[in-house]
Amino acid sequence: MIGKRLDLRGLLLRRRLDLIGALSVFDDDGGALAAAAPDLPEVRVRLAVSGPDRRPVDQAVQEVLALLCCGPAGGGGMRSQVRNRIRTASCLVPRNRVSPGWSFL
Repeated sequence: MIGKRLDLRGLLLRRRLDLIGALSVFDDDGGALAAAAPDLPEVRVRLAVSGPDRRPVDQAVQEVLALLCCGPAGGGGMRSQVRNRIRTASCLVPRNRVSPGWSFL
C-alpha cells in the first residue's frame, strides 16, 4: 500500500520496504520476495527512501504517518528521521595515470 501511494504521488525515490520479522533479512531492495509473500497476520513495516532532494523524502515520510493515523487499527507507532546520507563509490584508475611515491612535509 505504501509503495502504491508513493507511486501515485509521483515520488520517484530509491526505496526499500521491509516486512520486519518476515522478509527483512532475505529480501532484496526490489522486493521480489514480498510480492510472493503469503498473508501474514502481524508484521511491522519499515520504509527507507533516498533521493536527490529533501522535499520528496519528507513527502514519503508523510505517507507513512498518514498510514499510521488513517490506516488499519493497531498501528504500533512510528519513528522517522531524515538525514543526509554519505555515499561511497569505488573506481579504478589506469596504472599509467598514477605516479606512486611518498613525501615528508
